[in-house]
Amino acid sequence: MQLRIPKSIFYPIAMLLAGCSSTDGPLPEDEPSALRMEFTAKEISGSRALTTADNITDQPFAVWGSYVNTENPGAHQAVFDATEVAFSTENNAWGYADTQYWLPGFTYSFAALHPAGADGAKATFAKGAMTLDYTISTDPNERVDLLHAVAEKECGDYTADPTLVPGPVAMQFAHILCQVHFLVRVDPAVRGNVTVTSAKLWGIDRRAIFEKAPSSDGYHWVNMPDRGDALTTTKDAPYAVRTEALTIPSGEKHHLFQVGENRLLIIPQYVGTDATLEVEYTMPDGTQRKATADVWQAAASHDGRWLIGKNFSYTMVVGADEYIIFEKPVISDWQLSEGGNYIIQDK
Repeated sequence: MQLRIPKSIFYPIAMLLAGCSSTDGPLPEDEPSALRMEFTAKEISGSRALTTADNITDQPFAVWGSYVNTENPGAHQAVFDATEVAFSTENNAWGYADTQYWLPGFTYSFAALHPAGADGAKATFAKGAMTLDYTISTDPNERVDLLHAVAEKECGDYTADPTLVPGPVAMQFAHILCQVHFLVRVDPAVRGNVTVTSAKLWGIDRRAIFEKAPSSDGYHWVNMPDRGDALTTTKDAPYAVRTEALTIPSGEKHHLFQVGENRLLIIPQYVGTDATLEVEYTMPDGTQRKATADVWQAAASHDGRWLIGKNFSYTMVVGADEYIIFEKPVISDWQLSEGGNYIIQDK
């Protein structure tokens, strides 16, 4: 049986019905559409440097939401719980099942994660804030660019003043992972091609908690203090591995781990002393070499952290000598970090 609410009595009982999903059906079609909760979504940054998706509308996002009395805040009441919101090209708008309606006199808090149903993402929502326990995949093909958005809206007494209808909730998404590049450049002085035969990266955490920062409106990542809980990677079970030969002509530069659109996405974290890069390569004269680098030494030049939503590039320079030099790391916002080169001795 559908619960149909005459328009003449809708407002007096809105305090009981709006913002919840326990009704047997939607409000009558003649109710003002402006009272329905709707969403818009876009990316804060105009760049999608960390994802293979062409547009944020390609995949749905999941939204959580709750509301409290604006004048006398009490316990939060849930209105959305991992509700999937998808973009309709036919309607040119975002939509979801089980329509919700604004409740006058209440303040709403929302959080969203894109894409919805991301593997390894376990989210909870309490007191208007999301907590995400995230484990990134061991398969580079399954690592997705996670985007996060929050919003808050106060719903005034639109029964007295129609201009107080909140309107659509604007979800402005931002990247919450980071991208790390390891590149190899062959010094022009080398006569011939250098071939990388294998590369491994380990000592990187695969699990962390994303939550609202204390005494702040922003969110941050909290690393797991226990190495086992952090699911840190090892030499035998590396975070990234390359077994396909990579031939680099003299004077050129190539990515070690990026193949096509599979970029090296990592949970933002402190770069521990166990973070290690091992590269095996063959010089033009056939000499085979192995270089092992302590990645934390390179990261120390930018405070030893991979930060949320940023892009870090480390370039190794292969020369005639039996060592590799890391150039100064470059950060995605076009800022050069301080600090010089360091040498990776063959081991």
